[in-house]
Amino acid sequence: MEKNQKLMWRRIDRKIDMWRGEEYITEFELLQFLEQNRAMLQSFHLEEAKRLIEQFLLFLSETSDKNWTESEWLPLLRQLQEEFTVEPSRENPSQPSQEKQPLLLIIDDDMEFITYMKNYLETNGYQVIVALTGRKGLELFYEVHPDLVLLDYVLPDIDGISLLTQIVEKARNEFTPIMMVSAHVSNEHKTLSYNLGVWDFIGKPINKDIFLPFLNNRLSYSRQILKQTLQDELTGAYNRKFMERELTNQLELCTEQKDYCFSLAMVDLDHFKSINDTYGHHMGDQVLERFVDVFQKLKDPDDTISRYGGEEFTILFPTTDGEEAAAKLQKWREKFSGIAFVSGNEEFHVHFSAGITETTSMSHGKEILEQADKALYHAKHSGRNRTSLYSTVLEDIEPEEELHLVVVDEDPRARKAMTDYFTTHPFVGEKPLKVKTFETGEQLLKSRWYDSETDYVLLVDMAGQRKDDIELITQIRNSYPTGNIAITILTEDVETERMEQALRADVDDYIVKPFEAEEIKTRLDVLVERMFD
Repeated sequence: MEKNQKLMWRRIDRKIDMWRGEEYITEFELLQFLEQNRAMLQSFHLEEAKRLIEQFLLFLSETSDKNWTESEWLPLLRQLQEEFTVEPSRENPSQPSQEKQPLLLIIDDDMEFITYMKNYLETNGYQVIVALTGRKGLELFYEVHPDLVLLDYVLPDIDGISLLTQIVEKARNEFTPIMMVSAHVSNEHKTLSYNLGVWDFIGKPINKDIFLPFLNNRLSYSRQILKQTLQDELTGAYNRKFMERELTNQLELCTEQKDYCFSLAMVDLDHFKSINDTYGHHMGDQVLERFVDVFQKLKDPDDTISRYGGEEFTILFPTTDGEEAAAKLQKWREKFSGIAFVSGNEEFHVHFSAGITETTSMSHGKEILEQADKALYHAKHSGRNRTSLYSTVLEDIEPEEELHLVVVDEDPRARKAMTDYFTTHPFVGEKPLKVKTFETGEQLLKSRWYDSETDYVLLVDMAGQRKDDIELITQIRNSYPTGNIAITILTEDVETERMEQALRADVDDYIVKPFEAEEIKTRLDVLVERMFD
């Protein structure tokens, strides 16, 4: 009920904003708007507001040529809008929201058909809105995002085929079934309609005994496609495509409502690579599934989680400012971090970091994601297991994860040449690069060179007959996780026993001397994209 009230409040507010730019509106425009809302109120079961509209309609006429000024029509709409002012929901957020009733849009000027179908469908659990003209149908299609459209082939202002061509692309993208209906069925009409993209062509009169299961079948099929298209198979969270669509919807609300606010959070599991490397990918999958499951049980009904990639997720919090979103995430963190995961005889806990950006005005979706990503970067580099709110102070942060190139080479000239070249070419595989050099493997192992959250490429020169090169590779593979360390060796000859030993020790690539620095960078680009993207 509360959601329907908010929808009606927004519809009226949008109309007020639009009409305020006009010198006057016609009485017919006002009457049409009120009649359309009366139809929606009936399907939403908001009887008090419906009765108020009916009182207004007593004083309006389709044939009137009166022009209404703002001082005349605005008080009526404001009075109506007050009927939809609701208190914030006090529902237990841990309880799942009720399944949404399917919303059907009927575009038809046959009042007998509309009345019959509307009553029948609403009795069977559907919400139904109607449009008597193609123009109104087009407006409602974009405003209310129906789950299915019943479109008459013949309309008073434009024909159904013309309207179909204007909505079919959006309907296809959102898997919204369009059913063409007509009292005059011919093969030519059917062929043209099917070619343009309708799901079905149905003749009037409609057999209600067959139509209802037919309708349920189409909606079920549409929902299943949407689920597979917009849902991450492993975790049950939505996917990136869904997130981008919902982010666009939230940004549209920011333009329609002056005081509207929402928040977006980027969330990343801390040290997740170590979980996969230590306990296996099967356990990593269990962690991801449980992570999403905890959120689904704690979230408010309108909050959504989407898997952004790997162990990173985005959360959309409608009508929520940054501080409120941070409070929600803290409850989630406390619940999730208390879960003990068990692998064999070992027990471990998992934490997450988060970055939040609050949006109150129209922005670009990419900009919002970048702000949340910078806040997440700040949270991770401030100790992890925490949430950071975006502010302009973080604007200069470059959130891309650095790639560390570690060069082990006895020759000081070679180490300097590598450092100089990659200082002027500071990206490998589109990742910002930081170079460290060591004369020997022993120096590397004695240094504090490793961080489980950083990706590494080790470039080891195997020139000469040093035995510690193989020992270095073997020790690194035995002592550190393999998921974030790539090893490339530089060699003068591939036909050697030491080269075979190196390959058996699990190096990822080798480069044969002589070579140019550009060749090393090209090979590393490919290696990094293969292993770390």
